[in-house]
Amino acid sequence: MTDDPNLIRIGNANAREDVLRDGRLHFVSGRGLARATKLLIEALPATSPGPFLVSRDRTAAIAIAARRLWPEVSVTEHHHDAFVAGLAHRNLASNAARVESVLGPTLPVGPFALIAMSFEAGADSLVARELIEEAHDALLPGGQLLAGTDGKHTWLEEAVEHVFRNARCIMPSDGPGAVMRAERKSTIARKKDRRHALRVTHAGRTLSLATCPGVFSHGRLDRGTKALLEVASERTDGPILDLGCGPGTLGIALAQDDGAGLVLVDSDTRAIACATENLSTHGLSGAQALLRGDLEDLPALPYRLATANPPYYGDGRIANSFTARAAGLLHTEGRLMLVARDAARHAEIVSAHFLEVEAKLVGDYTVFTARKARAPKAE
Repeated sequence: MTDDPNLIRIGNANAREDVLRDGRLHFVSGRGLARATKLLIEALPATSPGPFLVSRDRTAAIAIAARRLWPEVSVTEHHHDAFVAGLAHRNLASNAARVESVLGPTLPVGPFALIAMSFEAGADSLVARELIEEAHDALLPGGQLLAGTDGKHTWLEEAVEHVFRNARCIMPSDGPGAVMRAERKSTIARKKDRRHALRVTHAGRTLSLATCPGVFSHGRLDRGTKALLEVASERTDGPILDLGCGPGTLGIALAQDDGAGLVLVDSDTRAIACATENLSTHGLSGAQALLRGDLEDLPALPYRLATANPPYYGDGRIANSFTARAAGLLHTEGRLMLVARDAARHAEIVSAHFLEVEAKLVGDYTVFTARKARAPKAE
C-alpha cells in the first residue's frame, strides 16, 4: 500500500479505504471519507477547470484530490474555523499537497472557475445560503459551483436554485446524498447582509451586540447564556477570560466599562469578527478578541473570572478543554462559571479540575461555579 502513487492518507489511522475516480485516487483513513466528500470528488471534472476553491472540506480530501487530478491548477482551500483548518493543514502536509489555505469569516473573492463545498445533513440553512451567495459572487462568469450533501438534498437544491437560477441535481445510484451543479450567469452580486443586533440587559446596562449566521446566539440570546448571567448578577473587577466567546456576550456583559483585561477567545473566524466589532462598538479599548484553534498562547493575566458555555457536541471534549485551560490560568482567588444542560457529565468534568464546585439549576440549565484549581497531574 505504501508504494501506491495514488495513495492519499487522511489522518494517522488506516482502518478504512475509499477508492474513487475509477481507482485513480486511493484514500486511507481512520473512519472513511464523509459521504458528501466522496460525492464531490466523483463530481469533479476530468479536465482542468481553472482556479479552484474548496470550502467546508474538513479533512482537505477534496483539495488533495484536485491537486492529483489537475497538477497545473491553482487550488485554494477555505476554512471558517481555526481548529478545523489545523486538522486539514496536517493532511495537506502529510500528502505534500501544494494548496493555498485561507482562514477567514468569508470566502476569498477569487475569481475562481470552480468552487466546491460540502454541507452535512442538518447544516445551518442560513449559513449555507450565505456561503452559496458568496460562492456565486466569487466565480468567474460561466464558472461553476458544486455543492454536495450527504443527506436529504431538497433544501440544498432549493438554496442553489434561488441564488443561481439554474441548479442541476446529480443523484448517486448507490445511496443517499446528492451534488448540485450550477453556473454563474448573472453579473449581479447575490450576497445579502444577514447580521442581526442582539439586545442584552445585565447589571443595569443594555447592550447591542452584532451577530451573524453560524455564530452562537445569532438572532436571539440563548437560554444557557441567560442562565449564567442570572447567576453572575454583578459585573466583575479584574481580568475576565471568555472561552468559546461567540459574539462576546458573556465577557462584554460582565466586564467593567473599559474592558481592561477582558480576553475573548474562539476558534471561529466569524465569531471573532463579531466579537471584535462588539468590543469596538462598546468602547472596550482594554479588551481583545483572539482567534485560537485550541486555546493556545493565551495571555497570562491574573484572571478573576473565566466563563464558558461549551457546545454540546464532542462528547465533553470541548468542555474539558475549556475547564482545564481555566484551571491553569485563573488567579488563586478566581473562579470558573460554566453552564450546561447535561449536569451529571459536566459536574464530572469540572470536578476533575477544581476542588470547590457549586451547582445552581436555572430552568433546564445548570450553572457551575468552581474555585481552587486542582494541581495538574504529572505526565
